[in-house]
Amino acid sequence: MRRIRIFSSCLDLVAEEMEVSQQTILSDNKGEDVVDARHLLVMLMYEMGLYPTTIAQLVGCTSRNVNTIISGFRLRCDRRKLLRNSYERLKKQIGNISFTDLN
Repeated sequence: MRRIRIFSSCLDLVAEEMEVSQQTILSDNKGEDVVDARHLLVMLMYEMGLYPTTIAQLVGCTSRNVNTIISGFRLRCDRRKLLRNSYERLKKQIGNISFTDLN
């Protein structure tokens, strides 16, 4: 149950920060802003302790895709200033969410 709440919280935060709807983030849309939002979602869930296989199930992709996103995220942030800034803001917000809030 906690996994679903982590997913839901991260998806809400990313959708609001990136100004992309939740449905679009989870779709197979390949627009740059949507891909950035999807990568941000995956990375935040990973940093909150979810395993790549769990993230893949929740996001609707393969574990290999999730591992590729995780391993290439820093490089993507280096190339995309908006993504990097959003990531830093959301990391701070997520740091303020306690795990007891997610129960």
